[in-house]
Amino acid sequence: MQKGAKGWPYRSKPVRFGYGNSLRLTEKRHFDRVFRQASVRRAHPPLRLIAIPNAKTTPRLGIVVGKRALRRAVDRNRLKRAIRESFRNEQHRLPSMDIIIQAMPGKDGMNDSTEWANALSLLWKDLNGEG
Repeated sequence: MQKGAKGWPYRSKPVRFGYGNSLRLTEKRHFDRVFRQASVRRAHPPLRLIAIPNAKTTPRLGIVVGKRALRRAVDRNRLKRAIRESFRNEQHRLPSMDIIIQAMPGKDGMNDSTEWANALSLLWKDLNGEG
């Protein structure tokens, strides 16, 4: 088969790792529903995961990082970027759930990126039932 031939060598749809609006919890009522009816609650300080099954085919993510958890805005934004990136890479392994990741108070000034990454990987494993 020639290199320019259709299907060379094996054409398949690439796996997309986006983070569009369909993968986000965007409305207050969605957040309230998850907090009120949570069937999964896990905590690996400094992060907490709260989730419920959804009727969609993909997981959706909401992030809560308040001033009580991280005082400086730059630290809050850095953590939110790290959470989004981790979710983006793990979304194809996660069950169809509405997931909220919340930063726990008391870790101000402890913005160690490896600590956040370890907590996130443990939370994703717990959600998959691997932990």
